[in-house]
Amino acid sequence: MGKNRNDSNKVTPGKTKKVPFKAKMQRQKDSKPKPAQQRQNKAAELSRQKKQTEKAEKERRIMEFKKKRLEKSKVISKKTSRGQPLMKNRIEYLLKQIQEMKKH
Repeated sequence: MGKNRNDSNKVTPGKTKKVPFKAKMQRQKDSKPKPAQQRQNKAAELSRQKKQTEKAEKERRIMEFKKKRLEKSKVISKKTSRGQPLMKNRIEYLLKQIQEMKKH
């Protein structure tokens, strides 16, 4: 009895399995990224980085706004012992705003 086709594909210890030439070439083609795919990957990476920087910038602006709002509410909400608003702090706050406007 001769060898079956299945017997020739079996891997024996010490020997490697023979791979047809076409399959070998196909693997080599698949392993190399194509130039168009490389450009798409770079573009995707750049867009991800851009989104991250935009998100960080947005969060920074939000935190800055919240800090200003908290400062303003602390100044404006101060009251006298009788419950009247403390005008000294409000006037100082308005003066500070005017000075900032002059700078810009």
